[in-house]
Amino acid sequence: MVECEESKHYISIKLDASDINSKIDYYNNNTHEAKRIADAGYNFWNENYRIFEDGSLSIHMENYIIDNFNKIADIKL
Repeated sequence: MVECEESKHYISIKLDASDINSKIDYYNNNTHEAKRIADAGYNFWNENYRIFEDGSLSIHMENYIIDNFNKIADIKL
């Protein structure tokens, strides 16, 4: 499965959000980097986890749903 990468496709914050203000300040001062990450994240999800206009799913999206359904329901399809 294709993996999403921190600082390439998304910006992470600590679970308690204690670093959120410093991240906001950093990316407000580095807008080109923020845009690069945002664009890469958008493209990653659009290419790999897309739901098409006709309602069909990309193969990665199908696998993601099936894998997570299996985990939640504890069954195999």
